[in-house]
Amino acid sequence: MNMPHMRLLILLIPIFAMGLPATVENPLHQAALAGDLETLAVLISGGTDVNLPDPMGNTPIELAASRGHGGIVDKLLESGALLPRAIDARQRMLLWSCRWGMETLARRTLALGGWEAVRNANGGTILHEAASGGHPGIISMLIQRRLDVSRKDRNGWTPLHYAASRGRGSAILVLLRRGADPDARTFAGMNSVHLARLHGHDVTAALLVGKGAETSPPAFPKLSGPWMGQAPPEKIPRIFAPGIVSGHYALHGSIAFSLDGNMAAWRPMGPRGGAIMVTRIVNGTWMPPEHLFPPGPLSMAEAPAFSFQGDLLFLSPRTAGEDRRIEKVRVNDRKWSAPAQLKIPAGSTQPSGGFSLDRQGNLFFIAASGFYASALTNGTYQVPEKLEITTPPGAAGPGISPDGTILLFSAPGKDNLDIFVSFKRSGGGWSQPEALPPPINSSGMEMCPRFSPRGEYIFFTRWHERVHGIYWVSAAVIPEPET
Repeated sequence: MNMPHMRLLILLIPIFAMGLPATVENPLHQAALAGDLETLAVLISGGTDVNLPDPMGNTPIELAASRGHGGIVDKLLESGALLPRAIDARQRMLLWSCRWGMETLARRTLALGGWEAVRNANGGTILHEAASGGHPGIISMLIQRRLDVSRKDRNGWTPLHYAASRGRGSAILVLLRRGADPDARTFAGMNSVHLARLHGHDVTAALLVGKGAETSPPAFPKLSGPWMGQAPPEKIPRIFAPGIVSGHYALHGSIAFSLDGNMAAWRPMGPRGGAIMVTRIVNGTWMPPEHLFPPGPLSMAEAPAFSFQGDLLFLSPRTAGEDRRIEKVRVNDRKWSAPAQLKIPAGSTQPSGGFSLDRQGNLFFIAASGFYASALTNGTYQVPEKLEITTPPGAAGPGISPDGTILLFSAPGKDNLDIFVSFKRSGGGWSQPEALPPPINSSGMEMCPRFSPRGEYIFFTRWHERVHGIYWVSAAVIPEPET
């Protein structure tokens, strides 16, 4: 083996050790994903084709851009890498370039046109994404193309809100010079100072205050009536409470409402890792959402769900070597009680993920070997029994209807994760699961389906590169079971 080959082998060892996706077979693709500029340079100097697609059709520059490896992207462009021809692929590259502050790539993709319609997952423009990335040169380049510094995304966030939440001081100065309003409010009533402090950027908050931003408290909107004041959907899914529940951050599961409709709980993934949020009606008005638990181990709890008896249940945080537990709290005099474990017989199958309850209190959950149900008899949960449902690999959920006859869950479908339905047969057992039709399932990921307490609506999460949030739809979209 000659010295260049030996050097290349030595450079590739840490890349192979990273356990990159099996579809990434070519060393150039692996170096691009890993951000290994030295290995990439050796491969290019040896004549490797910089435009060779991987088995999924992604070129090295697409792989590098998706991970924000600006040095790799610049090297590939210098070496003749071509930008993708497909418009949607180019638009993704533009979003990545703004998000990760890759100025050369941003300039190249902008020159190809078609950037006016590009939106991020919250409906923001590429200026929102660039403000989050914090690169002053890209921000100035976009403003010169007349992108509006005051435009709000689906959640009421302006580009300045993005910059403040990420502590991007240089970006903030550029935006303020170009007319950004430091006191513009999100739909949840926060300005740029609130968002900077919320994310722990005290220096950024001080910068904004020094530039004249207000320090008054957040002004949460007045919401009254059922469903947090949201207009109910029909058979077309509608995003739920944009900017308040379906906000800036992706969501870890769906939303849960109490039987009387006066309390709600959900779990966003941010800021700072996220935590279960709760709100309730007081004197006819929904209160500003607050954390269920203070910072600590329980702040990582997941999958909130209300029982028909009024308890708020949740899945305990993951702990090495221990089964996950379902725990419950109850609101007493507007204060939450200490958590208590929901006792499932010891030694029996325990939940490993999401769960739900029917109106009788029977518990349905997912475990490694499939779906299970634990009957509630005289106030005591019985040994869980496995449901005779064909459970596809990767299934998660489940969401049981209040009467216990319809089971919804998510699993890999035709294009991505989809929502499936199975019906309880009158003679026993469950029907073969079938994917719900469009527009429930889409090219994105539909997950975490849950019925409203009386079964008239379905809540679920939709996660896509261009959109994410909790959606709800009339339960009438569920097809009639075959007889």
